Amino acid sequence: MAINFSQQYITNARRCARWTPLYFRRKLYHPIRAWRKLRSRLALKKIYPSEARCYVTENFDKAAPYLQKHKWVFIENVLEPEFHRELCENWPKKYYFDPPRDLEKSYNRGFYWRRGDDPNLRVHDPYGRYPSLVKFLNYLNSDEFLSRMEKLVGGYRKLAFYSFILTDASPGAEVIPHMDSIAKDPKTTDGINMVFFIDATGGKNSGGLSLYRDNEAKDIIFEPENLRNSVLIYNTFVDFYHGFPPLAKNKFRWTVGASFNDRSNEPR
Repeated sequence: MAINFSQQYITNARRCARWTPLYFRRKLYHPIRAWRKLRSRLALKKIYPSEARCYVTENFDKAAPYLQKHKWVFIENVLEPEFHRELCENWPKKYYFDPPRDLEKSYNRGFYWRRGDDPNLRVHDPYGRYPSLVKFLNYLNSDEFLSRMEKLVGGYRKLAFYSFILTDASPGAEVIPHMDSIAKDPKTTDGINMVFFIDATGGKNSGGLSLYRDNEAKDIIFEPENLRNSVLIYNTFVDFYHGFPPLAKNKFRWTVGASFNDRSNEPR
């Protein structure tokens, strides 16, 4: 959930988005979603094999000092190259995603997992067509990765893998600057978000999730432009806002989002 939006920013964004292709896709959410569900059931049951080993490179570990000081960090070349290549080559078709429904986060979403759910993603992929995604999810929940993340964030904070999601953004898609509601959850006292940029056009207005000091995107902290095999990591309990302006024409962005928090008493 997202909180602390600027109502003025939302009003302006709605005005700019009116009568655009994205405006009509949002209005037609239910029939588009129904068609995509049908299309995914009718698709060939081809399985895209995954042979590469999934792991993060040493660049992940080297980022620890910066993250601990600034509470955010951007890392390039973060995934093992062969595994990253697999993810790009076997990225799910658009009909495996739900279409955008709201302006605040107007991208396609799919393969959502939350702690305690089936780690094989059978709800979203009943035929097991995308083993690379399952491999990635289970790696993020592995003792090896969680141990490395514990060192990344400070060595004394034990965070659990809590959620996983794919997003697929097209021209016009945007994320209105906001904070995450997990920071207000009384059951949680600490959390980290990771946005893995799998592939994208790159450059300005390409969906690089940016960090701001305000909810109108006037005081920018950082905007990533290399959106291929990189990751933005930030502490969800620090007063950062995050979002991005509408993607420019002919641009796209694919991401895997992962969240971690200290709800370690919940089922794995």
